[in-house]
Amino acid sequence: MSRVVILGAGVAGHTAAAFARKWLETIKAREDVEVVGIASRTPERVEELRRDFGLAAATVYPGWEAAAKRGGARIVTSTYNE
Repeated sequence: MSRVVILGAGVAGHTAAAFARKWLETIKAREDVEVVGIASRTPERVEELRRDFGLAAATVYPGWEAAAKRGGARIVTSTYNE
């Protein structure tokens, strides 16, 4: 099972939010991938994604730096547009 951390939950109505949702749709469709964390500066968006995609066990990180240090993922995908 591959472990993935999503970097960026986006702000509602912005491109990064749409990217995060699309990535999660793709990842959740696979049986060999597990989302283990979401890093974002917008905690309300993370909670929305966790609820909508059944990711209660995914760790929430306050930013990409914390996820990189403690995420334990083999795959990282970024929705940041910077």
